[in-house]
Amino acid sequence: MHKKNRSNLAILMAVLASLSIAAYLFMAYQAAVSGGDTSNLMGAAAVLFMILSLICLYYGGREFRLGTYSRSSRLPGLLLPLVASFLWLGTYILGILS
Repeated sequence: MHKKNRSNLAILMAVLASLSIAAYLFMAYQAAVSGGDTSNLMGAAAVLFMILSLICLYYGGREFRLGTYSRSSRLPGLLLPLVASFLWLGTYILGILS
């Protein structure tokens, strides 16, 4: 069976997860520069980006299980949301525990 070249949904999830990772790095830098004194708006944005990363992980994982598209186009759609979710959830859980 011939596989299609790329999964557009997996690529979209990889792009959105990359945006979430960039937001994480920016917010972590801002928190470090300001000594942890960040605005409530930044905290709300962080929660929204965390939710976005979890949604991307769900759809990226669902798309990865499909054998219709090439594996090389599906893999970033799973790995980048996994990294983003790990970063956001790890920080969130560390914040709760401390």
